Amino acid sequence: MNETITRFQFFSILLLSGLGMLPVALTGWLGHLEGDAWVPVAASAAAGVLGLLVAHGASVATGSLTLAEWAVARLGKLFGGCYVLLLAAALYLWGCITFLEHWYMMAYMQFSNTPFWLPGLFVLLVIGYMLSNGVASWARVFQLLLVPVMTVLFVLLAAQLWRADFGRLLPLGAGISRVGAADYAVSAFLLHGYVGYYFFRARTAPREGLFGAGLLAMSLSLIVLLLLVLLPIAVFDGRTSALFAYPFLESLRTVNVTALPLERVGFLLPLLLLVTSLCAMAVALHATMTSVCALFTRLNRRWTLIALLALFVPLLILEPSRSALRIATLWWLPAPLLLVLAVPLAMWPFAARSRGAAR
Repeated sequence: MNETITRFQFFSILLLSGLGMLPVALTGWLGHLEGDAWVPVAASAAAGVLGLLVAHGASVATGSLTLAEWAVARLGKLFGGCYVLLLAAALYLWGCITFLEHWYMMAYMQFSNTPFWLPGLFVLLVIGYMLSNGVASWARVFQLLLVPVMTVLFVLLAAQLWRADFGRLLPLGAGISRVGAADYAVSAFLLHGYVGYYFFRARTAPREGLFGAGLLAMSLSLIVLLLLVLLPIAVFDGRTSALFAYPFLESLRTVNVTALPLERVGFLLPLLLLVTSLCAMAVALHATMTSVCALFTRLNRRWTLIALLALFVPLLILEPSRSALRIATLWWLPAPLLLVLAVPLAMWPFAARSRGAAR
């Protein structure tokens, strides 16, 4: 299978997976914080920029190896093996929770009379088929999807600007006294698309300018995140938007498209959710599969992918509650800070010295 991608495909993967890893449904939690929503957003932005810097430095130091491959090769069977197993588990759980959060909103909007798992199973089959053809194959799909996704996103955001009254955003809040620990769980999913940097930089040719591509992808994700939180408040007000489970969806339903034979533009949101959830799950599954196969080199990649998809099917059929997902998010929260930020930061100098000695 072809494993080499271009720089534009690298950018497409980071941007689409980054958008997919900030579920629209979770922005409802931020909306409920009203004026204090900036706290987890600012914390996530700071962690995201730091994570991107660490991901770039560590990826440059590890050369042509992914993070998991380097850990197995350089850190020994015990520490390297334990780290890669934890990394694979965290990435897999990340993909599952993100996909389910998207899918709850999809079911709320479009599939209220359809079994929750049935359309989700079809999407999983599509993801499995994409990943089974190699990175270069599905990277081209991401490249083709980028322009339509950004166009739809622009339409959804611009349509609300006509009705927005940004005076409703004032006052901006009186500090962080009302922000509880559980609310910070949202930031675990926001602006962490840089995780793909560890697994796709080594597959990209040429590699010049990839940090700028990652920074641009994160900046666009931050702009989208801010608008997802602020526009519902500007369309309604803080108190009203806090009453909705999905404030962004409700604010979309207030917008008419007079130039088109359509009553509302809200129909575009399910399409956007479908594509971004597919992209985020594809990246999470690829990273998990790469990590597992780096540790157990005799495993067949396609059979490993089938096993990972099969593990998720019972979870999709059981349909965990929103509260259960929030608990899972809280338990998962330390994983990105430790496994894709703290550990790579500690490994960075060691990897650089090892690469220098090899030269």
